[in-house]
Amino acid sequence: MSDESSNEQLDRALYRGWLALVLALPLLAHGFGALVAWRFGLRTSAFVPGTVAGVIGVAASLVVASSPVVRKTLSRAALVVGAVCSVALFATLLAPGQDDVHRWLKLGPFWLHASSALTPWILWAAATLLSRRDATAYGAFALLVVAQSAHYFQPDTAQAWALTAGASMLLYVSRIIAPLRYGAIAVMGAFALATSTRPVRLDPVPEVEGVLSLAESLGSAWWVGAVLCVAGFPFVLGSWAPARLRSPTVSALAAYAGALALSAFSGDYPVPWLGAGAGHMLGAYAMVALALSKARADEE
Repeated sequence: MSDESSNEQLDRALYRGWLALVLALPLLAHGFGALVAWRFGLRTSAFVPGTVAGVIGVAASLVVASSPVVRKTLSRAALVVGAVCSVALFATLLAPGQDDVHRWLKLGPFWLHASSALTPWILWAAATLLSRRDATAYGAFALLVVAQSAHYFQPDTAQAWALTAGASMLLYVSRIIAPLRYGAIAVMGAFALATSTRPVRLDPVPEVEGVLSLAESLGSAWWVGAVLCVAGFPFVLGSWAPARLRSPTVSALAAYAGALALSAFSGDYPVPWLGAGAGHMLGAYAMVALALSKARADEE
């Protein structure tokens, strides 16, 4: 067997291992969170929408990865996709809120945390536009600033800082002239800082914002398991990605996911993947699908 053939086999094995992990981790984390909630007699039914969203997300990720038509259509419609998602973030301001907090869209009997489901698409759209060598590249700035301003008005501090992390990663390596790049990063950070100063009077929900604390109270083994569930997905998505998958897009998505994970340890913020809710699960599998789409598009 030639060295080239051995390297190809190793690359395929690494890719399959990465794919299996990155698809499984959000669902495993969600199941762990449901187990913690069950131990405290909380509503395990709150984890059903997230589980269903996760299963659908796995299937959708594989479809995107295997369909050239879907990938090409997404790439051509990047500006439209990003604009629709940004407008949808502002649509939360028209929906009923809780104590002047407007982060959710009502979908039938369910409430969807819009930013956690849609922000990965906005980051991907911005990355796609920034990779172009025409005037549409500047549309990325509009998408990012509009989405960030929605976070300010909602307000949503965790998502604001996470978007800042992902956008900064994208802008830093883009071909746009330095004053525009660094100016946009400064604007994103200023919005996030301003969002942090807005008072929020919502009480944390045990199975959403409080699930880490509940796991800690069960013992050190539970706490370690919860930490691995929260940190595992962004780490595998970015740091363990095979060479063929690495790109500014994937780095930005991993930075966004990592910042979300860090926010869970810094205050009463929703705990991604571990806590109840479909938004973070949809966002996680959007990140997987978009990372796969970018890698396959580059190969083609």
